[in-house]
Amino acid sequence: MKFRKIFTKTIIGVIIAIALIWTLFAIFYLLIISFAGEGALPTRLEIPKRLTLDNWQTLLWGETSIWPYMINSLIIATVTITLTLLISLPAAYHISRFSNKLNRSIFVLLLFFRMIPYISLVIPIFFLLKRYVLLGTRLGVSLSHLIYTVPISVWLMKGYFDMLTKEIEEAALVDGASRFQAFLRISLPLSGPGIAVTAMFAFVLSYTEYLFAVIITRQPTFPISVRLTAYLGVHETYWRHMACASIISTIPMIVVFIFLQKRFAESFTMGAVK
Repeated sequence: MKFRKIFTKTIIGVIIAIALIWTLFAIFYLLIISFAGEGALPTRLEIPKRLTLDNWQTLLWGETSIWPYMINSLIIATVTITLTLLISLPAAYHISRFSNKLNRSIFVLLLFFRMIPYISLVIPIFFLLKRYVLLGTRLGVSLSHLIYTVPISVWLMKGYFDMLTKEIEEAALVDGASRFQAFLRISLPLSGPGIAVTAMFAFVLSYTEYLFAVIITRQPTFPISVRLTAYLGVHETYWRHMACASIISTIPMIVVFIFLQKRFAESFTMGAVK
């Protein structure tokens, strides 16, 4: 029995190590390329013969700094998260608490929207934003991102609201609280882990989105996902600059995950302690 436990832990450890090495390999190779000097790109996992910080200086403090594009991406993602939560939280709560044919149909319809290829929605969204003078703006991109952040957020939050006991809300309703007060003061605080997970998914989807951004935005409002493609030239590809920009662009996602890590872990245990 003891040998079986040791063997199981060893196998799990090996699998985790392989997954970690596989995941970090790309980041490590990007670091090698980003510090490589002029000449042939390193094709092996070894320290380049000529190291330089010129690539980083160009992207961080040069004329082609990526900070404006990073700021655009963060603003777009923040607006997207805010609008997504404002729409999906009440919608998910209503679908969870009032189970009728209309709500069930809406819930299934949201899944149907997730199945539609987003490329087929670009043209109507383009003309809609153009009509309301939102084309080329950060707000226009954020509104377009709601097409795929809201459905998945409603699906996620409905599951969390379903796990909350209704007796607490019913007690508040008996004491004279309105349904909105019960939602605002009881359900939302208790569903904090679910909100954190939903916000993280919305952030990642919006921050890394490329299709809508490249069609809707213009030069002043390009996000970092569009800027990365600018290093792919017709006659030359700026691999070193792309490597630096790719590493820098991952920092906000890492910070968001670290900030929401505790809530993210709590979300896995909600069902176990119900």
